[in-house]
Amino acid sequence: MDLLPVKGAYQKSKVKMWVTFLRSDWLLQIYDVLILPAVIQGIILSLILIFRRTSNRLPSYFLAALIISLSLQNIKFYYVLNVLISYISNTGGNPEYNIQSLSFPISGVLFIGPALHFYVRSLSSSEFKFRFKHLLHFVPGFLFMIINSVVFFGLSGSSAIHSSLIRTFSTLSSLENALAIVLSFYYIFLSVRLMQKHELWVHEHFSTTSRKSLHWLRNLIISLSFVWVIWLFAVIINFFTQDFILTYLSSYPFQTATSVIIFWIGYVGFIQGEIFSMELSFEKKMDTLTSVKKGPDSNHEVKRVLLKAMEHDKLFLVPDLSLAMLGHQLSISPKNISITLNNELNKNFHDFINEYRIEEVKKRLRDHQYEHLTILAIAMDSGFNSKSSFNRVFMKATGMSPKEYKRNA
Repeated sequence: MDLLPVKGAYQKSKVKMWVTFLRSDWLLQIYDVLILPAVIQGIILSLILIFRRTSNRLPSYFLAALIISLSLQNIKFYYVLNVLISYISNTGGNPEYNIQSLSFPISGVLFIGPALHFYVRSLSSSEFKFRFKHLLHFVPGFLFMIINSVVFFGLSGSSAIHSSLIRTFSTLSSLENALAIVLSFYYIFLSVRLMQKHELWVHEHFSTTSRKSLHWLRNLIISLSFVWVIWLFAVIINFFTQDFILTYLSSYPFQTATSVIIFWIGYVGFIQGEIFSMELSFEKKMDTLTSVKKGPDSNHEVKRVLLKAMEHDKLFLVPDLSLAMLGHQLSISPKNISITLNNELNKNFHDFINEYRIEEVKKRLRDHQYEHLTILAIAMDSGFNSKSSFNRVFMKATGMSPKEYKRNA
């Protein structure tokens, strides 16, 4: 964001307040403790993502691009702050500065949206390939990067203050920020739709979703949406007011939020390992298994076989049971099973399997011969492989926690 005070608009008291603010120790400490470490971590994390070996590197590249874009914005703010402090010190507190003080050659604000979108797209679809046409999404970012570079390097010696040149640059800067906000919300909308489609697909194909769902990615999208709301207020302030202090203060929440997001991505990646262990092999290709023998065709017959497999053979006890695995076991195509579940039972595969698991848990909680086992042990023996997913499914099915149900049993 670029800050343009009007010549002569500041009273001596406001100039003094402005200089005191920029020179304040707590302001520099925030940058030293929060902003700069986030930038350093972002660079390190991006390099790890770019050079790590995986079966599909595309998601890693886009996540690295997202982190670099966030880091570039903080680098830009950090540069502008130091230039302004130096300029104010050299001019004795004069609030006027040249055009190079307002610019920085690289800006990542227009790359955040498309990087997020293609990261979600590459994670939610193992068949996605990045084509040349997809580069069009990054054209606005490169275009404004060229403009900022021309201003920064080509006009470095300009001493013009509040001239038509500066007004033109201010207009372009405001356009860049406004375009970034509009496009980012658009890409967030597309990403949310992709996430919803992915969640539906997971529930249609897997009995356990904890390892296939992208919960942390949903949290990332929500966090970035919050950041863009903050940025929207900053841009509005920058557009309607020429109060330097108020305008500069409005960028602080943005810098803080992006830094926290970078730290959080690092935590998810390094501590929890969720980013680095995530693979794209969601078994989508297993839908096309051709080794399935001739099985029942009618929905009624498929339903009969499914109920027998659950009630008699108790296949739901298999922790990682998937639609493809069940189809292979029963010699029925996964597509026919899915159609039967939707048409005959009005359920998806996830709900169908977990209903039997919940009933098994409830039966064992009422049975005294299982009193020596913990609730979690009973859940694991009943087909669940995650405490969080078990609690979530149990609460949804019974309206109470497992402990409450056991007390009332």
